[in-house]
Amino acid sequence: MNAWPPKWTQCRRNARLCALLAKDAATPVDRSTLLTMRQSWLDLADNEEWLAGQHSENQAFQTA
Repeated sequence: MNAWPPKWTQCRRNARLCALLAKDAATPVDRSTLLTMRQSWLDLADNEEWLAGQHSENQAFQTA
């Protein structure tokens, strides 16, 4: 039994942190970078969830 939370949970936490940091970013470039990182973490979370077989068939990957 694995005591650690699933990897996608940590990825979503990282995405939330990036969003919080983006709100107080010093420059527009920093904000853009953090928002890009946030999206990357969310995409990785979706992928990890899918790899583990937890991703519902009704949840299609979103493309931008």
